[in-house]
Amino acid sequence: LRDRCKSAALPNLMFSTLKVYILYLGTTKVCLPLFSTDIKSFTRSPAVGENFTYWCKYNQTLSNCTKFICKGEDPSICKPLVSTRDPNRNKRFWMNDNKEKKNITMTVREVTVDDSGTYWCGAESTNEHQSNRFFNRLSLTCSPAGPDGCRHD
Repeated sequence: LRDRCKSAALPNLMFSTLKVYILYLGTTKVCLPLFSTDIKSFTRSPAVGENFTYWCKYNQTLSNCTKFICKGEDPSICKPLVSTRDPNRNKRFWMNDNKEKKNITMTVREVTVDDSGTYWCGAESTNEHQSNRFFNRLSLTCSPAGPDGCRHD
């Protein structure tokens, strides 16, 4: 997306909340942002060493799309971790797409401090002129458990 739409009017953080349509006016390329308000943001704080499960709900129009989970502040360049096309790609991150309930389940096995960060649940666009759809943003802060086995945030 960023390669196709270089513009000072579209700063990095705005890419997380929009879809972009590319129009050509003669030889001039114009990127039109369509802002999305359907991205849900959540914050969770699992303890290091535990397994963490999270659900991302999506709307019916995305049922037949390939869903994915990626990590990074900017979803346009986030690191892909796992997708419904290749659910066994990553041994620590697992996902399942429940099309009846319209949600994907993400499980992180044996959480580490390095797992802290921003995660995105999204669906791949089949249209080369439209960006991927992101429907959930998860901010994960992983903290070590205290000597009593409990987390003390």
